[in-house]
Parts: sequence; C-alpha cells; structure tokens
Amino acid sequence: MKTSIVADGPFRFARTVEHQKRRRELAQAIVAKYARQLAEADFFRAIWIRHRMRQELRREWRKMAPSPHSLWFGLLSPRRTQPSPGQHAKDESKRETPAA
Repeated sequence: MKTSIVADGPFRFARTVEHQKRRRELAQAIVAKYARQLAEADFFRAIWIRHRMRQELRREWRKMAPSPHSLWFGLLSPRRTQPSPGQHAKDESKRETPAA
C-alpha cells in the first residue's frame, strides 16, 4: 500500500486545480463584497479598503490550509507539534518508579 505522505505535500496541495479554483472564488467574493465601498471611496480610503480586503483574503486562505497538527503539514509548520529532542528525556525522569 502506498503512503500518502510526500515531501512536498503542502506545495502539491496548493497547486491542485480544486484549491486554485477555491482561492479564485474567495477572491472574487471578497472583491464583490467591497466593490460598492471601493467605488465611492476617495484615494486614501480606497487604499484602506484594499488593505482590509487583503487581510480578509489572507484570513480565508489560512482557513483553507490543512491543520498545522496534521501529519504531513505539521513538520513544516512554524509552531512545533512534536516535542523537542530533550523533552522526551525530561518527561521520562519525572515518572515515578514503582517501589519494590
């Protein structure tokens, strides 16, 4: 049986047709949401609205990404999901040994 864990899993995921289609749909929905405000805004207000649009788009794209705790994605996550190398030894020393 072939494993589904690959070295470049997040990059392959980002290149899939379904993922790209969903990203485009989200971008179009956010542009449509702010279109009226953007049309009525002056120059500086338009800059602020575009900034909010980018923030919302990034937030929605992050929701689409696999969980940082998933097996294939967790190793590349900025947050560590596994204990550090010395952590295991520390935990072992805390265990009580049964009295004989």
